[in-house]
Amino acid sequence: MNNSRQAIVGLDIGGANLKAWHAAGQALAIPFALWKSPRQLSGQIAAMLQQLPVADRVAVTMTGELADCFATRTEGVEFIVCAVEQAVRSVLPDSIMQFWQTHGKFVTPGDAMASPLLTAASNWQALASMVGLLFPQDDLLLLDIGSTTTDLIPILQGQVSAGGRTDLERLAASELVYTGVRRTVVCHMLPSFQGELDRYGHVSIPLSSELFATSLDVYLLLGSIEEDPENCETADGRPATKEFAEARLARQICSDQSELTTHDMIKLAMAAASAQRQQIVQATRRVIDCASRPIKKIVLSGSGEFLGRQVAVQAGFQSDKILSLKDYWTTAGSEVACARALVELALEGF
Repeated sequence: MNNSRQAIVGLDIGGANLKAWHAAGQALAIPFALWKSPRQLSGQIAAMLQQLPVADRVAVTMTGELADCFATRTEGVEFIVCAVEQAVRSVLPDSIMQFWQTHGKFVTPGDAMASPLLTAASNWQALASMVGLLFPQDDLLLLDIGSTTTDLIPILQGQVSAGGRTDLERLAASELVYTGVRRTVVCHMLPSFQGELDRYGHVSIPLSSELFATSLDVYLLLGSIEEDPENCETADGRPATKEFAEARLARQICSDQSELTTHDMIKLAMAAASAQRQQIVQATRRVIDCASRPIKKIVLSGSGEFLGRQVAVQAGFQSDKILSLKDYWTTAGSEVACARALVELALEGF
């Protein structure tokens, strides 16, 4: 690995998570509720940079401008650009900063603020552009499932062929589905539960419209996400363990563990997971149907790849046409895929 490769860091500034990739092969991802503590953003970025090897180039993308601590997305972009500049200048004063835009190019911090709506919500385009370089001859769908959202991006003959550019346009085209494997409220995944409960027989129960449990609890209980007793970024602030996940899920149907069994909670979790999977399958089929060329291959990435694989199978992709970005970038690289893509794109001269 040459020195230029080792001297670039990519930053993906989200509303709930900050992610980084250094070309020397180091990944970082930390939860950060931007909407709660925007003034701490610069310090958080600086702390991340201090944990990585020295870099002479910093490539940045963002989605955090949508956080409701900002009056507009333009205000959010300007705030994030300034926060990054402050952090980089304090830790890497001689480095060059570049911001990715949805037209597929890096620009200076000044240009990023001058055209903020091209800078906003740009991370999906960076990842898709890099995947296009990895598969220049293929017609494929990139399915990236993260903690909060799902991106479905058609890439035809190596070119990003999305129908939408902004989040609004992408939502309308089903290329952005606002659901993920950690932060989605369970009542959004599953408005109503129908099934058998041990003590009550067959029931049809509308879930409470409260933030009592999230998709993290669903996948903790189903074993798709490992328990993490140190992680209290949960709906009730208690640890991310199966025990507390059960309690949170029970509360989502206005109950607790005195009325409901573990078996009941697993049924509820399975129903929520199935509904979320079906939502993404429907979006997948719509995006494929709208593509100008037949799509027979799918590339999976993100922390929700386990769900992505289930979606791919249900959507009808053959097993040998289901590829994983982690096979090319390792698991760590795939889970901070947008940050890593920035580094690779910078090396390619974008």
